Amino acid sequence: MSKSKKAVATVVGIISVLLAAGAVVFAFRDKLGFSDVPYYMEFNGRRLERADNAGLSYESVNRFDVKYEFSFWDKKDKAYDVKIIPNGDFSFTVDGEAHNFSAETDLTPAFELYVYEDFFILDVPKNMTVKTVLESIYTGAEITVPETVTGDNFTMLVTSPNNGTVYRIDFGLYSAVESLTLDKGNLIF
Repeated sequence: MSKSKKAVATVVGIISVLLAAGAVVFAFRDKLGFSDVPYYMEFNGRRLERADNAGLSYESVNRFDVKYEFSFWDKKDKAYDVKIIPNGDFSFTVDGEAHNFSAETDLTPAFELYVYEDFFILDVPKNMTVKTVLESIYTGAEITVPETVTGDNFTMLVTSPNNGTVYRIDFGLYSAVESLTLDKGNLIF
């Protein structure tokens, strides 16, 4: 075999090995920690799924880290947007006029949200409720919300404008029990 044929065979062999290795990495990308999403999110050290739930804390820093699978992404590729929308539906009134919660398109202005390049912070004041969120949206209006409204009423959408990947993180506004008093006379064993 001539030298040029050996060189071509060597190059073809190397390219074949590289393609095979690439195919193996692609086939097992999820097992290897890679995915089709260039970024992922963590909350309190836990990697979030693309549809997840976050147990937020009142009066503390709720920090969501945005991490990237590969470190060579350009800054423009690291862009993301955060928006808070309703999760679920119920009727409420604004100055006596009926509204549906699910019809609200953007509740983000009612929250203290700070977005940075690699993380964002959502502060939840201790006295925040669904009613106070709606009062922030409808400034100066009389808001009435049913007492039965509970659960994860909000969804945070974290979207990458580069490839359209969306994380949906549901959360609610829950009060922690600060004390409990039991009356011995009313306890039955």
